[in-house]
Amino acid sequence: MMRAAIISVFIAVAARLRFTGLKMCRKRPFAARISQAISTSACDAAFRAMEIARAAGVRISYDTNLRLRLWPASRAAAVIHAAIAMADIALPSLEDATALTGLKNPYAICDFYLRLTPLVVLKCGAEGAILATREARHRLPAHKVAAVDATGAGDCFAGNFLARLLAGDAPLDAARYANAAAALSTTGYGGLWRGGAPALAGCGARLARTPLISPRRDYRLGVAAALAADW
Repeated sequence: MMRAAIISVFIAVAARLRFTGLKMCRKRPFAARISQAISTSACDAAFRAMEIARAAGVRISYDTNLRLRLWPASRAAAVIHAAIAMADIALPSLEDATALTGLKNPYAICDFYLRLTPLVVLKCGAEGAILATREARHRLPAHKVAAVDATGAGDCFAGNFLARLLAGDAPLDAARYANAAAALSTTGYGGLWRGGAPALAGCGARLARTPLISPRRDYRLGVAAALAADW
């Protein structure tokens, strides 16, 4: 009981915590689905952690991180979508989302997840990313780099996106930065990107020299959504 109480307090203040795929950072926990696939008790613990965080006013982001070798697709979809409904931000990959929803069109996938949570960042691999809200969509085309290994690129995107949000960036600015960081992460081997300060400078340089493209209308939303406003 004492241990559970201590863990509950720690999650509520959310300074920074990571355990088997569930990550917490100050005022913004990050949950990844592997935690919920390990076992029924681990799944229950992840949901309980999210409940504690929500009760404390801590915002939650959720990365699908699908591993179908760990559990059946039907259970994975049910659990993941229930968790996303408790989150403030969804960070699915296009591959994961296609397997979970049966949808192939990226914008239809965004529509699906926007029914569960107000902010969706769909990671599209070599095609870049889409940031979607219930009002607008922003398409972020991929950066052209000499890629050698995409291992960990999705994690790099999610981590940089959340870090930039915590630093005070608007979601679109954070997504633009994360998109550049994820692209640069593929220029080295392995899942850990050890670029350090030069890598940060590389992100800034890429953003500074990338031209803007005029917005175009997303008629399905009925608003002037800047699908390509950043690139």
